Amino acid sequence: VDGDWRKNRRPMINKQGGVCYGVDINRNFDVAWDFKLHFAPGGVSASDDPCHKYLYVGPAAASEPETRNIVWLLDSLPGTGWFVDVHSAIPAVFHSWGLDSNQTTAPEQNFLNPAFDGIRGNPDDSYGEFITEADLDTVRGLARAMKDAITLVAGDDYNVGPAFELYATSGASDDYSYSRHLARPELPKVLGFTMECGHEFQPGDGGRETTIKEVCAALLAFCAQVKSASA
Repeated sequence: VDGDWRKNRRPMINKQGGVCYGVDINRNFDVAWDFKLHFAPGGVSASDDPCHKYLYVGPAAASEPETRNIVWLLDSLPGTGWFVDVHSAIPAVFHSWGLDSNQTTAPEQNFLNPAFDGIRGNPDDSYGEFITEADLDTVRGLARAMKDAITLVAGDDYNVGPAFELYATSGASDDYSYSRHLARPELPKVLGFTMECGHEFQPGDGGRETTIKEVCAALLAFCAQVKSASA
């Protein structure tokens, strides 16, 4: 397997009848998964080509067992209020949304509204994904707490912001976790984050130790902040 392998190992038959392997789990969740419907052409980092090296979204939303495990976890533990997906390597701490830029004034602009299909993902468009001011303040505060903890233990300066600042994403885990209570109001709210740790996909010995310290510090700070806010 390629040392930079991103996907799982599901075998998929391509258009030529050959076999390609893997679905990108972080494009397989059921939030704006059908990127050709929901996004502007070329507006999102995703692919429906089973042979794409990194970004194949899969044959259907939540088609993969890894994806369904997360769905099951959130379904089975209704007390869950936070979700952090750890990736590498930028370094940054991202929060929702990744679908488009955030805005807090036009609730009708949201991933469930078909009136805005075909325009999402373009940073120059007039569309922005709605998030309440309260939720935006909360996720910003938690992300900054992670950043500050990393700086304290390792001196590194992680970026903080909505995932869309990196690029538009469909079917991502952080957006899915946050979207659940919007798509199904009977479900509890889960605030979603992605931590992009370290500076290299394959760090050397020293780099690995530093990255471990950064991740541990960030997650501990996150939990402490959540506990403090809940007290």
